Amino acid sequence: MTALKYIFVIIAAYLCGSFSTSVFISTKLYGIDVRNYGSGNAGATNTLRTLGLKKALVVLLGDALKVVVAILIARFAGIVYPELIAGMAAIIGHAKPIFYGFKGGKGVACALGFILMFDLLMPIVVLPFFFLAFFMTKIISVATFTAVGAALVYIFVRYWGDPVILIFFSCLGAYIIWLHKANVKRLIAGTESKIDFKAKLLKDVEKKQ
Repeated sequence: MTALKYIFVIIAAYLCGSFSTSVFISTKLYGIDVRNYGSGNAGATNTLRTLGLKKALVVLLGDALKVVVAILIARFAGIVYPELIAGMAAIIGHAKPIFYGFKGGKGVACALGFILMFDLLMPIVVLPFFFLAFFMTKIISVATFTAVGAALVYIFVRYWGDPVILIFFSCLGAYIIWLHKANVKRLIAGTESKIDFKAKLLKDVEKKQ
């Protein structure tokens, strides 16, 4: 029964993560797939570039909430390390969604939902680094890498005595950076795009009635 609980939690969390808020909003409201525009990513940043700030904030909230739901399921099931197991499964689901041809997002909004559920102090420490890097560069990927570094420092200081947590967060940080490998290449080449909150690729797309 214990093994079945873990299997259930992993599958349920993965399916929660596989629901793409950005694809749902873009297809239902605009009749397009956000992955066919901009960077081709199904996340809040590409939604911002494609559909604007308001839709991007909805995507950010939706992607964070689906991880919260996954973790609540894991807690209810009573498994060990529910946040770690369900959180990672949901983030993998977000990046490789079974419902959308395994083409998803890069897990940043999902990671926000995860750290909120794992340690309430963690986002208070990490988010200032994210916003500082963003306001200095206007580049989301740079802010993301800065936040990943800050999160890892926080985890290694606060949870040094728990190797499971240390290994998990090291793997999670590496996975998020790997999902941003195209961004790394663009940063090295000096071609990474900056965020313009007023810009919108689909200015002429009309909302479905």
